[in-house]
Amino acid sequence: MIALVWANLAHASYARVAAALAFPVNDIGMAFFFALATKEVVEATAPGGALHTWRRAALPVIAAAGGMAVPSAIYVMYVIAAVLTAALTIAVYSLRRVRTMEADLPDNAARRRIHI
Repeated sequence: MIALVWANLAHASYARVAAALAFPVNDIGMAFFFALATKEVVEATAPGGALHTWRRAALPVIAAAGGMAVPSAIYVMYVIAAVLTAALTIAVYSLRRVRTMEADLPDNAARRRIHI
């Protein structure tokens, strides 16, 4: 909450501090996080660990796969909806433009027009 207020009140000083902390947070902090996560997985799957048998490990593996697949599917559906909306908008605009152009033509020219 403090960072949110700080970023909105004094953007320049917040940007300087954020830039200075980018390397320690992004590289060093993430390296420690993934090292700890790896250590925990190795301990849990070692003989005698909480996830040693495949039956005990199945639920976390399925949950992890679902945690990746469901957001990906939502994103793909969003992109498809955006593309279809854009295509429909273009089609409606084009149809309106053709109808407007036909209305401007003399009657004989409009009758001779070939419809596709």
